[in-house]
Amino acid sequence: MDGGELSVPYLSFITSSRNDDHGENMFVRMQATVSSAITQMERNKLKSEVILVDYNPPPDRPLLKDALAFPRKTSHCSVRSIIVPNSVHRQYPDSGKLNFNGSVAQNVGIRRARGRFIVCTPVDILFSNELVRFVVEQGLREDRLYRADRLDVAKEAVEIQDLDERLRFCSENVIRIYSRDGTIPVLRRKKHHFRSQNLNLDMGNKKIPRLHFNASDLLLMSKTAWHSMHGFPEMDCISLASDSLINFMAYFIGVREEILPEPCRIYHVDHDYPWRDKVTEHVLSKILFYCFHDKIALRMRRSLVLAKRCFMKHILRKDSARKCPLKECGISNVNMSKLWQIVFEMKEGKRPVAYNDAAWGLRDENLEQYFVVKAAWES
Repeated sequence: MDGGELSVPYLSFITSSRNDDHGENMFVRMQATVSSAITQMERNKLKSEVILVDYNPPPDRPLLKDALAFPRKTSHCSVRSIIVPNSVHRQYPDSGKLNFNGSVAQNVGIRRARGRFIVCTPVDILFSNELVRFVVEQGLREDRLYRADRLDVAKEAVEIQDLDERLRFCSENVIRIYSRDGTIPVLRRKKHHFRSQNLNLDMGNKKIPRLHFNASDLLLMSKTAWHSMHGFPEMDCISLASDSLINFMAYFIGVREEILPEPCRIYHVDHDYPWRDKVTEHVLSKILFYCFHDKIALRMRRSLVLAKRCFMKHILRKDSARKCPLKECGISNVNMSKLWQIVFEMKEGKRPVAYNDAAWGLRDENLEQYFVVKAAWES
């Protein structure tokens, strides 16, 4: 357990997982994310730290800090590991059905991060070099939430060891784009696909703003903003909507959304999801986006989905909503309807913007923390 008075880094990079190789080849994807982030921080001489939250680690496997490969020494980027034991995980609902609580895990890192700015991502996200250079050269503002479209890329990206070759492969093998207006399948015949742009959002607007909450895999804000919101909403053992809610919570405390310009990108290594609608994605979407401009295809697909729901509900008297694998397993989950209810209650002052109480991020737990790598500036 390391302690002592430490300097303050500019950026804290937080990700969380556990060493059970859940998902599709998760350990390899996690290694690629962590290694890429450290290399980019070092190249750009960014005073930073990578925080790896090891949540509910399996007792029969090494801790992530011991299983992953790290450089022996660094000049600019420190690496810390925080352990959340099983005894803590058992306190949450559905803990016997799910081994990982993502919101709590990320909040543990946010609560203990030292950086002036904090970025939270899943364990299979890669940053473009241009994005890191933007942080270094342009600087970040305290009143901004920095977002970017997520680009899903072929899973072979993690097999490439050289960082520049890996990112070049990502840029040339994009499968789909998660924009503010919807998910866009990438078709080779099109040279340019629609990308999200910044909007002028007026805080005096009576309506809920049109924010970018489609795949919130890049959430970059000041430490002050994260702490003002008490981190991610800690709802149930799992919530697929908690990261989307962050966008609105930030808006309500006066933090404006800023979408990073091209070619600042985040790449997500593609893998299968149990809730992915493969028929809509691979058949209907590709036909629409092949025949029409992206903006028109997005509107047409949305209209078709609404028409289908209306037909199922009013004519066939059936529920057209996708089956949720979590619900089928008896696991509680916050869906989009509940999300919008929470958003409107926050907007109308019926509930505080800070969803969690003051003990968020396991404030009162004495968690094990380790320095895996200490950068030169630490001493």
